[in-house]
Amino acid sequence: MLQRLIIQNFRNIPSLEFSPSSQFNFITGSNGSGKTAFLEAIYFLSHGRSFRTLKFSRLIQQEQNGFTLFGELSQNNQTHQIGVSRDQSGNGKLKLDGALLHSHVPVTQLLPSLLINPELYSQFWQGSAPRRSILDWGLFYQEPEFLNLWQRCSRVLKQRNSALRQNSPDNLITLWDETLISLSEKLDFFRKNYFENLSDLIQSKLKDFLHDQSIQLFYHKGWPSEKNKDKDKNLGDYLKDHLEQDKQLGHTYYGPHRADIKIKVHADFHQANAQEILSRGQQKKLITTLRLAQGQLLEKNTGRPCFYLLDDLASELDLINRKELLDQLSDMSSQIFMTALAPDLFDLKNISQGYRNVEMDLQINKIKNTV
Repeated sequence: MLQRLIIQNFRNIPSLEFSPSSQFNFITGSNGSGKTAFLEAIYFLSHGRSFRTLKFSRLIQQEQNGFTLFGELSQNNQTHQIGVSRDQSGNGKLKLDGALLHSHVPVTQLLPSLLINPELYSQFWQGSAPRRSILDWGLFYQEPEFLNLWQRCSRVLKQRNSALRQNSPDNLITLWDETLISLSEKLDFFRKNYFENLSDLIQSKLKDFLHDQSIQLFYHKGWPSEKNKDKDKNLGDYLKDHLEQDKQLGHTYYGPHRADIKIKVHADFHQANAQEILSRGQQKKLITTLRLAQGQLLEKNTGRPCFYLLDDLASELDLINRKELLDQLSDMSSQIFMTALAPDLFDLKNISQGYRNVEMDLQINKIKNTV
């Protein structure tokens, strides 16, 4: 649980100190008052980056030299202190329990968070990366070998792509194939197992999602599963068969970088892509369910809950879906930070654990205790 949060000179928040509730925390206020910046600060503390910009200078309050974030976290009867700062040039410091760190990975592992915001809904169907990140987020926290494996695979793929762009001789391009194939197969093994566990959980949640249709999820490893001369074709076959195509493209077409989760709507022996069949509201509910399932699977497999950062969902979900969302969150042990224009946009009477409300204002940040 995040027990204490201090924000200084971040976006339009000059100074704020907050002791969150163990479950629901509502960040409310008018447009432009800093609600999303509040979530962004927690996200930056967790990931070492923003979900809105790649430029550190945009995160610093105007006429200030830098920003500072501090979090105090309790886990397994231990208290951890996390501090991060950045200045206008992008230089900064990261400390965990007083020790200076040169990588954000230990903090990210300690502070798992999941973001659900309007951009997630609009970007979810744009390429495979948003859906592939579902697999990789889960494996990052649950499989000790994953990060090193993913980093090695990415480096080898980058080297092969560099050789393709430079029009190198074939032997210098295919030099990377054996290592890429070996790493890709291991990565596929982890992704496939994680997907099967996640899919089972999602299917139980989507059982009554549609009355006369069903949602089906499929894992795609990044290259086809086909047979050639009575044997399964592997990635090596595709790299060899499509070498000339890769040279023309200037990058490797088949591989784990194209892994995906395909989502279909099935009815009467007919299948179609979910984004082509489901309404906008149904798509939002589906994507939200996927995110919640990620957090639940993390807790089931590791005993660790994650932090949910929910931005402006009152404007994205209707009253019925907002109630269903709160009901699901109420049954979880996760700590939740949710923005809204006002807390009464959600039905709070069933939140038996109590909640806290931060009223954001351009001039002064007020914290309201509500039980």
